Amino acid sequence: MLAAGVPITLSPDDPAPLGYASVTFDWWLAFVAWDIDLAGLKQLALNSIAHSALLPPQRAQLAVTWRREWAQFIRVYAANLI
Repeated sequence: MLAAGVPITLSPDDPAPLGYASVTFDWWLAFVAWDIDLAGLKQLALNSIAHSALLPPQRAQLAVTWRREWAQFIRVYAANLI
Protein backbone atom coordinates (compact mmCIF):
# COMPACT_ATOMS: atom_id res chain seq x y z
CA MET A 1 0.00 0.00 0.00
CA LEU A 2 2.86 2.37 0.79
CA ALA A 3 4.41 1.76 -2.63
CA ALA A 4 1.02 2.52 -4.20
CA GLY A 5 0.97 5.94 -2.55
CA VAL A 6 -1.48 5.25 0.26
CA PRO A 7 -0.48 7.61 3.10
CA ILE A 8 0.29 5.01 5.76
CA THR A 9 1.50 6.34 9.10
CA LEU A 10 3.10 4.88 12.18
CA SER A 11 1.19 6.29 15.10
CA PRO A 12 2.05 4.29 18.20
CA ASP A 13 -0.13 5.11 21.14
CA ASP A 14 1.15 4.85 24.69
CA PRO A 15 4.21 2.60 24.37
CA ALA A 16 4.72 2.63 28.15
CA PRO A 17 1.90 0.12 28.86
CA LEU A 18 3.64 -2.24 26.46
CA GLY A 19 6.87 -1.95 28.41
CA TYR A 20 9.02 0.30 26.26
CA ALA A 21 9.95 3.97 26.45
CA SER A 22 10.16 4.88 22.76
CA VAL A 23 8.66 3.98 19.42
CA THR A 24 11.89 2.57 17.97
CA PHE A 25 10.53 -0.97 18.11
CA ASP A 26 7.46 0.03 16.08
CA TRP A 27 9.69 1.46 13.36
CA TRP A 28 12.00 -1.55 13.39
CA LEU A 29 9.05 -3.92 13.18
CA ALA A 30 7.57 -2.03 10.23
CA PHE A 31 10.97 -2.03 8.52
CA VAL A 32 11.41 -5.78 8.94
CA ALA A 33 7.82 -6.99 8.52
CA TRP A 34 7.05 -4.83 5.48
CA ASP A 35 10.53 -5.26 3.95
CA ILE A 36 10.80 -1.54 3.21
CA ASP A 37 13.90 0.43 2.36
CA LEU A 38 15.15 3.85 3.46
CA ALA A 39 12.86 5.56 0.96
CA GLY A 40 9.92 3.75 2.54
CA LEU A 41 10.99 4.75 6.04
CA LYS A 42 11.32 8.34 4.88
CA GLN A 43 7.82 8.28 3.40
CA LEU A 44 6.37 6.76 6.57
CA ALA A 45 7.94 9.52 8.64
CA LEU A 46 6.72 12.28 6.33
CA ASN A 47 3.23 10.76 6.27
CA SER A 48 3.26 10.56 10.05
CA ILE A 49 4.09 14.26 10.29
CA ALA A 50 1.60 15.31 7.60
CA HIS A 51 -1.27 13.39 9.19
CA SER A 52 -0.46 14.14 12.82
CA ALA A 53 -2.72 16.02 15.21
CA LEU A 54 -0.33 18.97 15.27
CA LEU A 55 -1.54 22.35 14.14
CA PRO A 56 -0.42 23.29 10.60
CA PRO A 57 2.37 25.67 11.74
CA GLN A 58 3.72 23.00 14.10
CA ARG A 59 3.56 20.36 11.37
CA ALA A 60 5.44 22.66 8.99
CA GLN A 61 8.16 23.35 11.57
CA LEU A 62 8.47 19.67 12.45
CA ALA A 63 8.78 18.79 8.75
CA VAL A 64 11.60 21.32 8.33
CA THR A 65 13.41 19.99 11.39
CA TRP A 66 12.86 16.38 10.37
CA ARG A 67 14.16 16.95 6.83
CA ARG A 68 17.31 18.58 8.22
CA GLU A 69 17.88 15.66 10.61
CA TRP A 70 17.15 13.13 7.85
CA ALA A 71 19.72 14.77 5.55
CA GLN A 72 22.31 14.55 8.33
CA PHE A 73 21.45 10.89 8.95
CA ILE A 74 21.84 10.09 5.25
CA ARG A 75 25.20 11.89 5.09
CA VAL A 76 26.51 9.82 8.01
CA TYR A 77 24.95 6.61 6.69
CA ALA A 78 26.42 7.13 3.20
CA ALA A 79 29.84 7.99 4.63
CA ASN A 80 29.85 4.72 6.55
CA LEU A 81 29.13 2.72 3.39
CA ILE A 82 32.39 3.77 1.80
